[in-house]
Amino acid sequence: MAKKPSQTDLPEEELSKGDPPIRPRRKQSVVIYLVILFAAAFLLLLMAYFMQQRNSNAIIGNLQDSLTSFQTVDELRDENELLREQISNLEDQLQQAQADLQQMEGATQETAEQMAQLQRQLEALSLLSQAELLYYTDAPEDAAEVLQRLGDQEDLVQALEEDQAARYASLRDSLTQAGYLEESEG
Repeated sequence: MAKKPSQTDLPEEELSKGDPPIRPRRKQSVVIYLVILFAAAFLLLLMAYFMQQRNSNAIIGNLQDSLTSFQTVDELRDENELLREQISNLEDQLQQAQADLQQMEGATQETAEQMAQLQRQLEALSLLSQAELLYYTDAPEDAAEVLQRLGDQEDLVQALEEDQAARYASLRDSLTQAGYLEESEG
């Protein structure tokens, strides 16, 4: 009896001739699968690297902006302090100028008063000199008229200095005794 050979009894060569090879195809699929997995992993790592670079650049940009902002704030603070010092100096100068102005206004007012006094004194001296000239040139009536104008203006008489007031009183007395002036009631 002849035995039918079973597939297990047949040598491998005979088995492999009729059926397609299962193992090399599986090996090839596994290799392709592994290559795809490594390529995907590499792509994911590459994408993660670029995303990390982009995030790092954004963070560095933000930090630089913050640093620039801090520098700007420091510059503004320094400028603000400088401006405050300038304002303080200008306020001091303004106060000094106002004090100088008040002092000058006082001096100007005093000078104006002195000028007014000198103007009155000059006018009084002019009238007195005119009256004396008329009196001594034999025009006592005209001298009396001029002296009367001087006497009518009390502030002019008060502007005369002591020796000038004595000359005025002497001339008035002379013209009164001669009858050219009426006696004053004062």
